[in-house]
Amino acid sequence: MDLLSPQKELKPRVIMPRFIVVFSKFLYFISTSLVIRFAARLFITPFHFPVSIRESTMAKGAQKKSVFIGKINKEIHVLSYGYSKRKVLFVHGWSGRPTQFFAFADTLLEHGFMVTSFDGPAHGKSSGKTTHLIEFLITIEKINELFGPFEAAIGHSFGGICLYNAVSDFLKIKTLVTIGTGDKISDILKQFLRNLGLKETMHLSLQQFLEKNGK
Repeated sequence: MDLLSPQKELKPRVIMPRFIVVFSKFLYFISTSLVIRFAARLFITPFHFPVSIRESTMAKGAQKKSVFIGKINKEIHVLSYGYSKRKVLFVHGWSGRPTQFFAFADTLLEHGFMVTSFDGPAHGKSSGKTTHLIEFLITIEKINELFGPFEAAIGHSFGGICLYNAVSDFLKIKTLVTIGTGDKISDILKQFLRNLGLKETMHLSLQQFLEKNGK
């Protein structure tokens, strides 16, 4: 299996709304425990962004299905692009969406591949307001069962982390490509706190809170 992961550090694509940054700093001055609870809630709550015009071709041309996954009690919106026995799975990043891969998808179609992706739990047209790694893994497992087997998988950022875990557990593929994917939870939490305008030294407290609450 090929593992392709660029070494260049990529800047985060998710920009926190200014009012959230201001409110986070306000909570920090009031109570550290309050801001940790607030940050933890944000950490499992994806933001929703409008689909760009460049993504419209893939969005309109893909076959769409809805799959209910009982283990997480969520309806998952699935996109299949093209027709082929050679299949590639895309897993988007946090607050992302499948159509962000449109350039990759078009190229893969030209080379005889079919692309399958999905709106992650609590993302896009899938149901839910909050989610976490375990729900993504359960979703990937179900997608693989219903739409696989896949020859390769591509994951961006958080999607890459999900695929690393999936490959080590149940996902059998020949090639894994990750883009802008961190390999340490501490680095991910530090970046998240920086995005909130908070001190990255709080990452241990945030990690402990998330682990204690089962996320």
